[in-house]
Amino acid sequence: GSSISGLSGLYTTVMKAAGASRRVFQLLDRASSMPKAGDKCPLGSVT
Repeated sequence: GSSISGLSGLYTTVMKAAGASRRVFQLLDRASSMPKAGDKCPLGSVT
């Protein structure tokens, strides 16, 4: 009865978490489209 429904709910939660974590890692592995500007020097005098 209730133990089976509890296990079913747990399984659903685990599967949702697994899908969400896969999406997070896809976003983290994606290459940035923004150029890296750490090596740029400003032109002229900076005040």
